[in-house]
Amino acid sequence: MLLRDLLIVYRAEFVRRLRSRPFLIGLLIGGLGLAGLARLPAFMNEHVGVEQGRIVLAGAPSLRARAAQLLSHDFVIAAQQESTTAPPLDRLDRLGAGRFLALSADGRGLKATMYSTDPASVDARRIARLLLPLNLQLGAHLAPATAQRLANFRVAIESAGSTQSVEQAQISRGVTFTLIFFLYLLVLLNSQLTMAGVIEEKTNRIAELLVSSVDPLALLYGKILAGASLGLMQMVVWMLCAIAAGMTSVPGNPTAATSATPFNLGGALAGAVTPSIGLAFVFFLLVGLLQFSTLFAGIGSLISRPEDLGSINAAMILPIISALIIAIAALDAPNAPVVVATGFIPLLAPFTMFARIATDQPPLWQILLSGAINALALVAIAVVAGRLYRVGMLLYGRPPTLRQVWTTLRTP
Repeated sequence: MLLRDLLIVYRAEFVRRLRSRPFLIGLLIGGLGLAGLARLPAFMNEHVGVEQGRIVLAGAPSLRARAAQLLSHDFVIAAQQESTTAPPLDRLDRLGAGRFLALSADGRGLKATMYSTDPASVDARRIARLLLPLNLQLGAHLAPATAQRLANFRVAIESAGSTQSVEQAQISRGVTFTLIFFLYLLVLLNSQLTMAGVIEEKTNRIAELLVSSVDPLALLYGKILAGASLGLMQMVVWMLCAIAAGMTSVPGNPTAATSATPFNLGGALAGAVTPSIGLAFVFFLLVGLLQFSTLFAGIGSLISRPEDLGSINAAMILPIISALIIAIAALDAPNAPVVVATGFIPLLAPFTMFARIATDQPPLWQILLSGAINALALVAIAVVAGRLYRVGMLLYGRPPTLRQVWTTLRTP
């Protein structure tokens, strides 16, 4: 009987929300928005920071010739002049340049002064590193080839305990952050929608009619499962839109302050999301979505006035924000004690444990234990929310007192 009612409610709720105009608009806007975000790095690289990547070089001809060679890989030399007096802004604008670099030398080495229309964007250490061979040549009186060889000292970077290259690790980190953001977005939106739907049915007195003909638990769980299904569908559509928009490689702009690495979103996902990571994402997405949606629905049934939604909602999303912050920290320190501990705590674990799995594969027993704890926690949350829902949906007027809530929770 309960299963039959649950399936009826699930199908009705799924179809109702699927056909609703807000859901369709959100699906469309979300897909277009994520497609735009996938193309945003290319757009920013193409149109933003171009002026700061173009330099007017000033100084003695011998200094300018050598400095232009050293700077040409990272910057475009828009013009050169011998006078080290900074030109007016209108001349920089005509040249499309945002920086003016004045060079001089004495017995102790090179002197460089950078004038910029955006001083906060200037990385002095980067400029000094690029001009280091010229400074060694002038200050230590070395031959140009010797100065270049000494300045080209490189520090090799290797991954500890992993066969990934540095580039692969960077791509995996970016993909993991994107998936965590998807998890946060879907959990937050669908939990709030579920709570708003429960409050709407209660305030419109629809709940009285529904509860009289359908088991309250079937009504609650059917709504939650329908919301989770639609959330998964949203995620799939949004990710396909983002992948389709980012399939083409994005070349770096030679006139930008920093050139972008050619990037293919579809290839990055295929290389970074292994079957185990994909399975972990789906599992913890479902667990997190169901945990928060069930909790939000149970709390929402206790609210008697729609205007109270804002204050309750603000407090309810704090665990989601906390989980997101810890998950982002886990990308840098997946084995930190606080990260490992939160990987077993319900409501937080779906974020932090997935971040650990995607960043640095934890021991299998920790993954299985986290999954078991959170599955049991989901059952416990469902039982508690079901008891609150049975009583809360029929309480109108004043909200229930803490004693009434406690009595409801203790009553089987």
